[in-house]
Amino acid sequence: MLSRRTLTAAALAVPFAARARVAAPYTVGALSVLPVLDGVFPLTLDLIPGANNPEGEALLAAAGRPATGPDPLPVNGFVVLRGSQVTLVDAGGGTLLGAGLGALPRELEEAGVLPGVVTTIVATHLHADHVGGLMTPGGAARFPNAELVVQEAEAAFWSDDGAMSRAGAGAADFFKAARATLAAYKGRTRLVNGAAELVPGLTAMPLAGHTPGHM
Repeated sequence: MLSRRTLTAAALAVPFAARARVAAPYTVGALSVLPVLDGVFPLTLDLIPGANNPEGEALLAAAGRPATGPDPLPVNGFVVLRGSQVTLVDAGGGTLLGAGLGALPRELEEAGVLPGVVTTIVATHLHADHVGGLMTPGGAARFPNAELVVQEAEAAFWSDDGAMSRAGAGAADFFKAARATLAAYKGRTRLVNGAAELVPGLTAMPLAGHTPGHM
């Protein structure tokens, strides 16, 4: 049986660009970063608070988009390499948000990044289009050896029954997705606070607002 060390070495032996049909990797200091497209989400103005109005339509029209949408929104994950450290930042929507998303697992395999070699997963936040790809269609963890890192405030918010009740029925699926993610990685989730080191060379920048623990 191949060990995790052997799998990691095999996966990283060939440069990303020689295998991938995804975007070319780029270098940031000691890190190699590979963007991976999960798919395209048809964003409509009603999904953005305060934007479904003439001003919102004018902004879309000025950008050359249909005034009433949908605006095709690319959804990406990012593989970050440093030595044998393989970090996945966000994972797309998986099977949670329709047929337009869910390509990330296949694209990772095309890039030679098998699920077992991922050592760390960084969730910028727990919206379904960022964490749906962390689970199999049956709800199990897709990455069997990875630690999930998320801001403590983010995990607390989506786990709060009071917050779920106040958000209303329209937000129920978002809470379910976040809770399913935390359940799938229970026992190997690391909660951080603020500008914490996520992995060597990668530090969180808190950006609360989109969600309470967005980073």
